[in-house]
Amino acid sequence: MRIREQLILAELRNKGRVSVEDLAGQCDCSEVTIRRALHKLQEKGQIVRTSGGAIAVDHVGVEVAFPERLTINADHKQRIAHAAANIVQDNSVVMLDNGSSVYLMADFLNSKSNLTIITSFLPLVNKLSSKSDWRIIVAGGELRSSRSDLVGSLTEEFISRLYADYVFLGADGLDVEMGISTVDVETARLTKVLAKSAAKKILLADSSKLSRRATFSAIGWTSVDRWITDAGVDEDHLKKIRNQGVTVDIV
Repeated sequence: MRIREQLILAELRNKGRVSVEDLAGQCDCSEVTIRRALHKLQEKGQIVRTSGGAIAVDHVGVEVAFPERLTINADHKQRIAHAAANIVQDNSVVMLDNGSSVYLMADFLNSKSNLTIITSFLPLVNKLSSKSDWRIIVAGGELRSSRSDLVGSLTEEFISRLYADYVFLGADGLDVEMGISTVDVETARLTKVLAKSAAKKILLADSSKLSRRATFSAIGWTSVDRWITDAGVDEDHLKKIRNQGVTVDIV
């Protein structure tokens, strides 16, 4: 491994997230050179690229802003979102959490009629409001500006009083044995409530999530009916997850 790549990995171990601009200054090279190095490290599965730099695959205690989350493995997320939308039937009640793939899923729901959609994720509200035959229910609570969502005991109580045909969940991290994990306790608690409030629990998460685990455990695989992901999942991991009763769709 080149010294430049070693330096990048060392910075990620210390900080969890790095920018192209900062790395170029530290390595005394161009930003183009740094981007090439980051691309190589991502191909090796050692980092996750973001629009302005990278985060470590095993460091998800770092909060990543929503616009930045949309850029990570964007092609995979588009395919996952499209496949998820195809599951939804007309006249369904659907819960959507604050995941980036879940957000993208809304773009593929326009052909569905008479949906009731429940969410606490504010960017989704504007996106969903254009359909006149849809009923949009916003779960109240405390605004969390870092994720543009509503969280806390009020949100959890509100969701717990409802029931849906489907809930579509995201994840900050995944573990073959433990299931879904999140970077904060509020999201972990809300994920538990969402999973209890729907007939079908569907996880939308690209394969990079399986290489890292976040701080707070949310729900185990036994609380997930279906996982929609990309082809990057190791076959041994797939077998272990399917053995826990999860249907895995590779898209």
